[in-house]
Amino acid sequence: MKIVYSCGDTNGIGLEIFLKAIGLFPNHKHILCCNRDTMLEYFQKMFEEKPIHSSDNIFRFGNTSFTLIDCQPFNPVDFGKLSKTSGELSAKSIEVSLNCLDSKDADCFVTLPINKASIALSGWKFQGHTEMIAERYSSKDFNMLLISGDTRLAPLTIHIPLNEVASSVSSELIIKRAKSLNSTLKKDFKVNKPKIAILGLNPHSGDKGRIGNEEISIIKPAIESLKKDILVEGPFPADSFFAFKLYKSYNAIISMYHDQGLIPIKMIAESGGVNYTSGLPIVRTSPDHGTAFDIGGKNIANADSLIESIKTAILITNNRSL
Repeated sequence: MKIVYSCGDTNGIGLEIFLKAIGLFPNHKHILCCNRDTMLEYFQKMFEEKPIHSSDNIFRFGNTSFTLIDCQPFNPVDFGKLSKTSGELSAKSIEVSLNCLDSKDADCFVTLPINKASIALSGWKFQGHTEMIAERYSSKDFNMLLISGDTRLAPLTIHIPLNEVASSVSSELIIKRAKSLNSTLKKDFKVNKPKIAILGLNPHSGDKGRIGNEEISIIKPAIESLKKDILVEGPFPADSFFAFKLYKSYNAIISMYHDQGLIPIKMIAESGGVNYTSGLPIVRTSPDHGTAFDIGGKNIANADSLIESIKTAILITNNRSL
């Protein structure tokens, strides 16, 4: 299988974990989209005692090899620092990677972590990979899906301020997300009869209207409508749902907002969580962490999340071919 990788922010840990991870997948072709000189400078600073060798666009590091697609601009590596040029390279790398997929030169896409402040300096208008890739493919039916083993979570609202969450929650959006998630579980994970849990918005799921009425007026009507077509239950109070491990009885969960779902699933996943953008014509996964500027250049980054992201990309790509 041919896997293409965007380079992420080259002032962070992305290229470090890339080299640490791909050696575990020797039977697959790995394609990195990055500026050649930036990449070489990064690896020279990180692994001075173990040089990287190249023949044209093929690079070898010990027993690990990958193909490079050269991107512009060059970013002088400055570990842990915000940089407009690192943001520009991050953005260009994503674009080149998607072009590689569209031309069938790669089968799936794994994105290394970007720094949103740096990439914003480049003029990037998106909140993250999810929104950019969804717009690229004109997808209105996508989910950001966080994965840890058989636990999968999709936030209903994604990268928006907390004070906009309540007004963004609607029955229509819940129905749309749940149906999309149901299709993803069948198509990408081969779950024959998906069972989906939906969390409440308010503490104690509103406590029968005493702490907000969104559960009564918005979430429960959506669930009742969905029950005609798919297996769905809720709304569940988020705290007890995770505390008592009710999530183990479901194939996927829909949280009402970002941190309500991502904090518990990242705790469940520990260092091995995966971010998957479902509902797209391409397969794209990513580690569930950021650039870790605080440890950039120290050669101590844990590659487990990227390893699981690669495994998941391969799994989904194979499942889609069945």
